[in-house]
Order: sequence, then C-alpha cells, then structure tokens
Amino acid sequence: MRAVLLLLFVAGAASAQDALKAWKDATKKLEKREKEFWGEYQRRWVDAETAFWKPWQDARGQPDANPNPVFDYSGFQRLYDEFVALQQLKGKEDAALAASGHAKAGATLLDELFDTIKRAEALDAAMLKGRPVQWDMFDQRPAIERHGLAFRHDALVAALASCGAPFLAEALEAAGKKDGKRHAERRVAVIDALGLCPGTEARALLEPIAAAPESSLRIAAAEALLRHGPEGRAALVPLAADPSPPVRRALLQGIATLGAGDAGWVAPILEAWPGMEGVQRADLVRALHALTNQPFGHAPEKWKEWLEVYRAEIDGGRFEKDKIEVQEAEPGPLTGTISFYGIPTPGRGVVLVVDGSRRAWWPADNAVLKTQYRENWHRTRSSWEKTHASHQAVMLKEFDRMAAALPDDLRFGVVVLYGNFVADSASGKRLFKASSKADVSKARRALEKLAADGWCSALEGIFAAFRLGDLGPEEGVDFPEAGVDTVYLVHGGDPAGGRYVNAEAVVAAFGRLNRFRRVTVHAIRIAHDGEMAETVMRGIAERSFGTYLWCEKAP
Repeated sequence: MRAVLLLLFVAGAASAQDALKAWKDATKKLEKREKEFWGEYQRRWVDAETAFWKPWQDARGQPDANPNPVFDYSGFQRLYDEFVALQQLKGKEDAALAASGHAKAGATLLDELFDTIKRAEALDAAMLKGRPVQWDMFDQRPAIERHGLAFRHDALVAALASCGAPFLAEALEAAGKKDGKRHAERRVAVIDALGLCPGTEARALLEPIAAAPESSLRIAAAEALLRHGPEGRAALVPLAADPSPPVRRALLQGIATLGAGDAGWVAPILEAWPGMEGVQRADLVRALHALTNQPFGHAPEKWKEWLEVYRAEIDGGRFEKDKIEVQEAEPGPLTGTISFYGIPTPGRGVVLVVDGSRRAWWPADNAVLKTQYRENWHRTRSSWEKTHASHQAVMLKEFDRMAAALPDDLRFGVVVLYGNFVADSASGKRLFKASSKADVSKARRALEKLAADGWCSALEGIFAAFRLGDLGPEEGVDFPEAGVDTVYLVHGGDPAGGRYVNAEAVVAAFGRLNRFRRVTVHAIRIAHDGEMAETVMRGIAERSFGTYLWCEKAP
C-alpha cells in the first residue's frame, strides 16, 4: 500500500513539473502565432479598409438612387476576433497551470498578470497620445492588442483565484510594492481574484480594503465582497456614506446586480436614504427594487412600511422575493429631474455629447433618409427641412425644453463631435452654470453651428465629457469627487472614427474607463448605421445603468 501511495505521489509531482513545462511550451507557441498575426496585420488592415469604404464609394456614383450605405466592418471584426482568440487560448493554458498544483504556478501567473497590466497601461497611454495615421482612421494595432489583453487579464485573474487565499495574501503585498503611487491596477487585479476565491480567508483579506484610502480599491473591494454574499455585508455598510460619489454609486449598483439575492441590504440602504441625492438616489431605488421586486420608487415611507412587514423573514434568512406579493403602488416621483430626448435624470453634473458631423443635418425621420437618401443632404437643407426636421433641429428643440427646466444648482456641458476626430467642449475646460443665462445661450449657440463634416467616435466624446468632470482617462483610477455624473450621448453609434474600430471593443473600453468613475450614459442613437451602431450605443448605456433610445423619428 505504501509503495502504491509513493508511486502516486511521485507521479503527481512529475505531473505538476510537466504542467509548468507544458505551460511554457504552449505559451511560446502562442506567442509565435501572435508574432505571425502581426506580420500579416498591415496587409489585412489595408484589405479591410478598402472593403469598408467600397459601399460609400459605390453610392457616390449615383447618390440619389442609393440608400445611405451601411459600412462593412467584417474585416476589422475578424482582426479583433483572431487576436482575442489567441489570448483566450493563453487563458486556457493559465487555467491548466493553476489547476496543476505546481509549486511555482501562482508566482508564474502573478508575474504574467503584472506584465500584462504593464503592457496594457503602455497601450492605453499610447492610444491617448495617438493621432490618425491618415484622415479617416487611427492605427488599430494598439486597439486590437489592448482589447485582446483584457481577455488575457481576466483569465489570469480567474486562474490566480484558484491558487488560494494564502497565496493571494502574498500577491496583494507584492502588488502594492510594484504599484505606482497614483495607480492601483495591480492591487485591483488581486482584489478581483480574491472576489472569485471562496472562503473566510479571502473575505478576511478583503474586509480591511473596503476602508482603503484609494477610492478605486474601495470600489474593487465592494464588488469582490458582494460576490462573497451576506457574510461580506458588514464591511461594506459604511460605504453607503462614503465621501466619494463613485464609491457610493458602485456599492448601490453592485447591490442591484451582484448582491440582488441578499435582502439583508434593504435596511442599511434605507437608513442611507437621507444622505443620497440625485443619481445616487436613483441607484438606491434601483437596488431596493432588485432586492424586493416592489415598485415604490422614490417614496421612502412606503419602503419603510414594507420593511416592517417582512423584517422578521429577512433577519431570519427566510425571505424569498419571488414568492411574495408584488404590491400595487404609484412609484414616488424623483424631484429635481431634467429631461433630454424624453429621458429624465436627477444628475447634478450633466454633459450633452452630440454628433456634429453632417449626419446632424440629415432628416431625423429614418424612413425618409433610407428611401430618399442623397449624398448632399447637408447642402440642400432648405429644400426639405420644412417638411422633415433635421437631427440638429430636434437637438435644438430638446435643448430648449431642457433649458426651461434647469435647476440653478446644475452644472452642465456641451461637447460637439466633428471633423478629424475632434471633440470640442463649448465651455472649454469648465462646466456651464445653469443659473447663468449667458452660459445657457453659449451652449445653445454651440448646437446652432454644428460643424457638419467629418466624424468622431462616441468614445472620444465620452472622454471629453469625463474630462469636464476631472474624470479624464489620463487621470488614473482614483476619484474622490466627481464633477460629472450623467452624459447624454446623441450619436450615430458606428465605431469608426476612433481609437477602436470594433463595436465590442468600444463597449469594453468604456466599461474599463467607467469602472471607477460611475457616470451614467444615456445613449440616443441617430442615423441608421446598422448592427454595429446598435451594439455600441446599447452596450454603453447598459454598462452604465443608462437608457438606450433608437431615435428613429423626431420626438
């Protein structure tokens, strides 16, 4: 028997040793394939760009007989997808190494994670400084690489989670030593792994991080502890009164999603009600609805009455929201709300990001545009705008409606997208004051004189909007305050004209950008750029708890 056990032990040790070698061999082969991919990249990019422009070039020959062309993104899509597939294969090897039990598996994967983060940071910085290689496109190599690395990053985090809490304690210490003073990407990655690692040891490591000085670490800890269920709640309750608005929003949004099965949150967030205002109050109501299925909206007394009825069940762990009666009620109204394109917001820092390209001068009625499209719509407005309002005319009408109800304490901005990837803030580097008639007039003039040429992606506009609230992508990941909490994005949605020419990559990049900023984006899609536009605009709205509106006709 002892001999058999010894043989099994030796075989297991040999297997573990083989696992590290197998990981190194497989990674080396995949890196070789990656090198070959980039060797083919330039030729394939030219082919994809040629195919992309063909429908437009064909339509130019007889503009009045053709519908507005829908551009072909399939060539770009394949390039992104192939690089992602390579990173996913690496992720499978990472998981196999972590599962092997090799003594050096954790350290090897941690080093790989830190290298991946460093590589991603360099790509982000390069893209922010980048300029179009020609008038119509940025070089997509950094974007393709950055999008793929996000998949490898997530796979490494998941693999490290299986290495156990004792190793992750060491990893957290190592991450702090290798991290910069203002950035926390390495520590956040290890915190994410702790959120995926079950057990009391992992939770004990996370609980003190919920009180860390950096807002980004508190947000990451909140998300991780919510994954640990009711046991992590006590350490998170103080975040409901956190001095950082993004942290409060992250907690409430996390409760509505990750923590929606823990009704024990009802009482603590109801107690936090008086300290919440604006968009945070909306987040709180969303969390209460997710926890209970009840429709009381912004009526705290109704929520308190309901809680007293079910408090014993909740405290005793017997509450099941799907088995109780959904009461009929008129949801209490949210005060201080403004509206744009019929989408209300209680925001206190609001930025309108509008497409100022020639699309703004096209008819707002999509059926007219599709059946009567002509290339020179923007030059012949006088012949059709009396019967078919342009998108610009609709924007102005919607702005006037909003301006008539602006509360004096609101700060707002207007960003116009046009030209060669230009995102122009009408107020410069500051936000307008709603109480200033001069500021309101200046904002309206920016909408009256849209550039009506070129193009600029939605993501570039969001970058500009965030910068107005001191939340720009250059600012790192720590935001104790937030000058902007809501963005209205009025755009065609197509991903061309930016650093990413891929719909899923745009949405993923926005998700990374917004994780520690927590700005709600209401996406109002104009024009008719097809499935890619739908993916971009709907994805951005859903990732930020905003509203998606396909504006097929003038409101």
